[in-house]
Amino acid sequence: MDQESYKRRWRWLILSDESRVMVDEEDFPRLQQMNWVMRHSKGRGDQVVSMVWDSEKSRIVTRYLAREIIKTGKGYVVNRKDPDVPDYRKSNLIVCTRKEKERMRGKTRKATTSQYKGVSRRKDRKMWSANICVNDHRMYLGLYHREVDAARAYNDAARKYFGEFAYLNDV
Repeated sequence: MDQESYKRRWRWLILSDESRVMVDEEDFPRLQQMNWVMRHSKGRGDQVVSMVWDSEKSRIVTRYLAREIIKTGKGYVVNRKDPDVPDYRKSNLIVCTRKEKERMRGKTRKATTSQYKGVSRRKDRKMWSANICVNDHRMYLGLYHREVDAARAYNDAARKYFGEFAYLNDV
């Protein structure tokens, strides 16, 4: 994280299960008035939500903590830059499209030939293949003798095509 984000003042927001997340001090008074819970999901990861009654719609609606902190227009979502940390400060939140959010996701399927996103084993050639999907088109990045080299090729392409929204393999 950059130096500026450490200078900002923040507070712990206590959730109903006694877990806690970091929020900016300026948002804390408004957010602490709601009952927040950690919702665990296999595909999406953990999300902090609040269920509230919407009298106009006559139903219960789900409010997401990140969206409550940063209001977005239609077609945009708020995502955490580092989803492994319970950090909902503005310095860790990013407004993006759903497509950009998907690009930030790590490897989703576990039962595959490689531990890295964008890499697969070519049994017929006994090599590793690197690929990336850009605008719904799969791009071939090459064959590599080592799995880690194919992962690096994916990382280079992800940086080039997705910029700040790129998920990078940990190599």
